[in-house]
Amino acid sequence: MIINKITYRFHDRAGAEQKTLEPHGCIEADNRKPARTGLIPLGWYILITLGVPLANGSLQRQAARFAEHSAMVLTAAAVVLLFMLLVRTILQQIHIKRRRFEK
Repeated sequence: MIINKITYRFHDRAGAEQKTLEPHGCIEADNRKPARTGLIPLGWYILITLGVPLANGSLQRQAARFAEHSAMVLTAAAVVLLFMLLVRTILQQIHIKRRRFEK
């Protein structure tokens, strides 16, 4: 949640996303590029958790342990990404049903 707020603020400052005011007073981001919101922090996580050991020479000294670490990091990142997509899909379906109900 905190990461999404930080990412949203970054996009807002960069002018990448437009904001629209909904009737309920909620501010909703323009969904032209929704995947970026979750992928930016996830990409940084992968880059740091794999890049730092690579820079320290872990691959050369302990290749088997580095491979295990890489597999765990990438698997965890994939699980988090799938969870984020699932939650986003569910929330979109709820939003669509509410709009149909209001009409």
